[in-house]
Amino acid sequence: MMWGTAMGKLKKMVLGLVGICCVLSGCTFQTNSPSQEQQHIELLTIALPPSGETQHLMETIHPLQELLQSGLEKQGWSVDKILISSGSSYEAVGDALENGTADLGFIPKMMYVDYQKECTPLLQALRYKLSKDFSVPEKWNDKKSPNTTSETTSTYRGLILAGPSPKGIELAEKIANGEEISFEELSQAKWSVLQQSSPAGKVYPELWLCEKYQKGLEDLPYLVEVDSYEKAFSRLANQRADIICVYADARKDFAYHWNAVFRMEQSIWHDTAVIGVTNVIENEILACTNHSEKMTPALQEAIQTAFLEVIQTPQGQQAMSIYGHVDYRKMQQYAK
Repeated sequence: MMWGTAMGKLKKMVLGLVGICCVLSGCTFQTNSPSQEQQHIELLTIALPPSGETQHLMETIHPLQELLQSGLEKQGWSVDKILISSGSSYEAVGDALENGTADLGFIPKMMYVDYQKECTPLLQALRYKLSKDFSVPEKWNDKKSPNTTSETTSTYRGLILAGPSPKGIELAEKIANGEEISFEELSQAKWSVLQQSSPAGKVYPELWLCEKYQKGLEDLPYLVEVDSYEKAFSRLANQRADIICVYADARKDFAYHWNAVFRMEQSIWHDTAVIGVTNVIENEILACTNHSEKMTPALQEAIQTAFLEVIQTPQGQQAMSIYGHVDYRKMQQYAK
C-alpha cells in the first residue's frame, strides 16, 4: 500500500496530537461592533468537509445559503451570493482557507495546528452528548443504543468497531472476557479506515495504535481505505472487513442501513462490538481565511452572530443535521 505524502501529513498530525494538550480554548471573540450603515459584499464562499454522498450533502445544506444571507442582513451586511461547496477531503478545506479560495470553512479542530497561520477560528460546533461516554470498550457493549441527551458537548469519542465476521466475533469475545487484544491479533484482521484524515475514521485510531501498541496503520497488512462511513459499514456487514473506525454515534446513524440496506437480520447493536476507544476528539471549528480583505473583524463578528441565530431555527438545525451540529460557541481570535 502506497501512503506517500498523505501518510506523512497524518503522522505530522498524530505527533502534534501527542505533544499538544489544547491549542485552542473556547471563549468569547472580542471585536468592534459592526457599523450601523449597510455594508455590501458580492460573494461569500464556504467550504465544507466531505460527509457521505456529495449530492445528499449539498441538498441538505442548501437552505443554509438563504438563512445566512438573511442572518447577515440583520447584522447590517448585504451579501449578493453565498456559495457553498464540498471539499474532497479535510485537507482540501484547509488548503482552500490557506490560499484564500474559500472565505469560510469547517475543519477538524486538530487541523488548526497545521493551518493556524492561515485562518482564524470563529465558532466551535456543539453536538448533543450521548448517554455513553466511556474510555473502556466493554462498557459500550450492552447491545443497546445509547440515548441522546439534551446536554451539548464540544467533544466526542472515536470507536474501534468489530463486526460479525469470525475474526470480529473472536476479538469481541476477548473484550467481553476481560482479555487484552494483542497487536498480532489486530494485524490478522481486515481493517477499513477512511481515505481522508478524518479524526474518528483515521487520525485518532492511528493515535490509539501508537499509544497502546507503539504501532501505526501502516503496520496493518490487511487495511483498506474507503471514502465514506457508509462503505465502511457495508464492508463490515458483508464481512469484507473485520474492524472499522467510526465516531461514537455512528451506529445510531447507520442502524437503519444495517438492516434495510445491508440486509442484516440482527440489529447493528447485536452484530457489532467496541474493541477500542480513542481519546476524546474536539468538534469541528468554523474558521475564516486570513487571505481575504473582505474578512474584516466586523464581518467575522456578523458571521458569528448569524450562525448562532441560524442554528436555533428548525431550518438551520435541519441544514446542519448532516454534521450533527446543534449549536455553536464563539472562539477567541488569536494573534497571528
